[in-house]
Amino acid sequence: MQIRSFLRIKIMAAGIFNKLKKLISVVDKGVSWMNDKVVKPIMPITNALLQSLGPAGSMVAKGISVGSSAVHVLFGPNKQQGKQQFRQDFKTFRQDDYLRKKVPIDIISKRIQLLGDEFQ
Repeated sequence: MQIRSFLRIKIMAAGIFNKLKKLISVVDKGVSWMNDKVVKPIMPITNALLQSLGPAGSMVAKGISVGSSAVHVLFGPNKQQGKQQFRQDFKTFRQDDYLRKKVPIDIISKRIQLLGDEFQ
């Protein structure tokens, strides 16, 4: 009796993990598709619009670019190229004048560096 219960639980667990694996695969493909088909094509227009709003808009545009690069690293086909692009975008974001003036960068810089190190 106990063996049957154990086997049923084991089969149920395997089924649950299989469904989770499929769900993660679907989410992975969806995020990649969204980044490639929606975010990247509108980035030139978005950058121009946001930069016309001044320094804060420019910072937001750089943040979107960093996010897009991070998605490419996590879900993209060429992870090495994605890492290089992420590092460059992240460095550009960190060096933004508006960010340095308006945000206590010394406090946040260490946290940002830790995040950047995770992608190396």
